[in-house]
Amino acid sequence: MGDERFGGGFAVRGLGEVAIGCRDLPAMARFYGEVLGLERLAGRDGIARFRIAEAGGGPGAALALIQAEAAASGGRSSLHHLALGVTPHDQARAADWFRRVGLSCRYGDVPGTGRRGLFTADPEGNTVALVAAAGRAAEEGA
Repeated sequence: MGDERFGGGFAVRGLGEVAIGCRDLPAMARFYGEVLGLERLAGRDGIARFRIAEAGGGPGAALALIQAEAAASGGRSSLHHLALGVTPHDQARAADWFRRVGLSCRYGDVPGTGRRGLFTADPEGNTVALVAAAGRAAEEGA
């Protein structure tokens, strides 16, 4: 994400938040907090927030889990997947962890990116991918 500007005169600088409408907020909060180890942030009734990544000088990217009744959409999430970046070493450790806690997971290449994903699902069936460099890029520390 550079300084390039399109016709609107602004440039997106990063991810602020991903919000998922949830039927079972406590189960989803346990998954993202206890299974993935995301840091829990302050929330409010019907919303659990987690830090996804740090950002220099800013709040970083966040994940908001919103009880379905509190969500503006009021319904099932239409999220296709959530991809989180990890190192190849941490990806292997995550696969072991997922299996120990009873989650099924699988590896798959992310076409055209030189990356490999470790795919699992959260308690409501949303695909969660932990993505890392694969092959030569992983060997070179990308």
